[in-house]
Amino acid sequence: MKLYVRLVFSLCLMVYLMVMGVNNKAMHTHQTGEHYSRWYESADSQRIQGVCLVVHGLNLVPQRMESICKVLQQAGMDALLVTLQGHGENYLPGTGLEPAEARMKSFQEVTLGQWRSEVKQAYEVVLQRSRERGVPLYYIGFSLGGLLGPELLIADEAVQFDKMVLFAPALRIRTFAHILKLLSLFPGLVIPSKSPEAYRSNRGTPIAAYNAMFGALRNFCNNELERIDIPTLVFLDREDEFVPYAGIERFMNRHELEHWNLLPVEKDSALAGEWNHHLIIDKQVVGAKEWQRMIQRMLGHLRTD
Repeated sequence: MKLYVRLVFSLCLMVYLMVMGVNNKAMHTHQTGEHYSRWYESADSQRIQGVCLVVHGLNLVPQRMESICKVLQQAGMDALLVTLQGHGENYLPGTGLEPAEARMKSFQEVTLGQWRSEVKQAYEVVLQRSRERGVPLYYIGFSLGGLLGPELLIADEAVQFDKMVLFAPALRIRTFAHILKLLSLFPGLVIPSKSPEAYRSNRGTPIAAYNAMFGALRNFCNNELERIDIPTLVFLDREDEFVPYAGIERFMNRHELEHWNLLPVEKDSALAGEWNHHLIIDKQVVGAKEWQRMIQRMLGHLRTD
């Protein structure tokens, strides 16, 4: 009976979203078969201070993480920016399809396993460099990226980071977002994005991507979290529309994450209404003064023994 009700509700919601302009294109299964990433290397390759694995957010243009990567680079660290399937250039070109359409098709076919595999491949690359140079290995993630790193730590005991910096990590999400679970049977359905056009990788986010995100979240309910209690700095706006500040506080307290530090982000008041509160990854969206403060705290965190 519960399954029947869920199916009926999902069908009704799908019809409503389609009427409101949501696209629901047919899916075609394929795999990218490639790992996409870009290095931001320290000018002094013989004296690097650390190696960083950087992962972007859901439906974010990966290059928008460049501000963070360049800060790390200028601080004497090597940073590897990963592009997840369905973002940037990580998609298979389709016959007769424009790049945006081909990217969306790859996005509609993504799974948690695929994203985890891409992050793990990148981890192996940065791990090798970290060992070769004898320097610490750090993880930097925003939103979805702030979830996939800790999730990988739980899923794979071979993975280890010395420290993490998480920007608005999707370790807890607001209640309204969970309604998307009701559409899990329709992975190809695309929910239009309200993110600024310059920051979004696609016109919307498919249910397949939300399914993958919820799958990662479930792993935090079914596993012990001692492995993620490493020195971690979390940046989060108290008014974040997607990740609840109080929810992250409760998460840290409930699991006794003694090595985690939650730092509130206070955007420039002059930017009020111009950018959403979830977006906190560069000077443009938080303001020059706040961005400088965030940089100082991040570098201080990474450099402290």
